[in-house]
Amino acid sequence: MRNDAPRLRTRATRDSRSAEHKGLVVGRRLGAAYLGIAILQFFGRSAPPSDIRSVICVAMSVALTLLAIFGLMEFGAGRVGKGILPSVVLEVLLTIGFVLALVQ
Repeated sequence: MRNDAPRLRTRATRDSRSAEHKGLVVGRRLGAAYLGIAILQFFGRSAPPSDIRSVICVAMSVALTLLAIFGLMEFGAGRVGKGILPSVVLEVLLTIGFVLALVQ
């Protein structure tokens, strides 16, 4: 029984490192997607009102609203700490900005 204990600890350590690595991979991939969205918005920021601009504003408003809601849900469930709150505030402010751009 004593010989199993070190092996179990090593396996648990390896599993946690593997999970951390997977999280980093997912984070990098999402970062690339967000960079693409940021470039789209940067170059389209001075575009005159059009159908495509309206679609982008609606899509970003929905996505940011969902992110804010999910952040609050995770906070309420105790799965994240109060560090999520600045992100939620920023997501709400960005949603307001996209809605204001939509109604112009």
